[in-house]
Amino acid sequence: MSEKLPREVTSDLYGNMERGFRDFAVRHRAAGRENAALIADLLADTTKDVPAQLMQEFHDLYCESMPADDGEWSALQLNVEMENELALGYLPKDATAFVMDLIRRMTGVRPS
Repeated sequence: MSEKLPREVTSDLYGNMERGFRDFAVRHRAAGRENAALIADLLADTTKDVPAQLMQEFHDLYCESMPADDGEWSALQLNVEMENELALGYLPKDATAFVMDLIRRMTGVRPS
């Protein structure tokens, strides 16, 4: 099991996640998918609300998933798939819901 992250690292994860969602928005806008870009903007705006414990679990899973046999991180691949789903009607209510869904998908746990 990986060690717990210090608070300043957890905060940096929030910044990285926010930048990631902002990048999602830029890519979707460039492809003419404004609705998906708006969802990505909403996710970026709510990253600071993701509980630190959930960010820790997210980080631990990311670290455990790297790299796969093909050199790609399975968590990163899943994250890109979920980004693409924004253009297909996937509508998480906020960044917390997105992270929880990513964790569920990575671990194979189905919502109750």
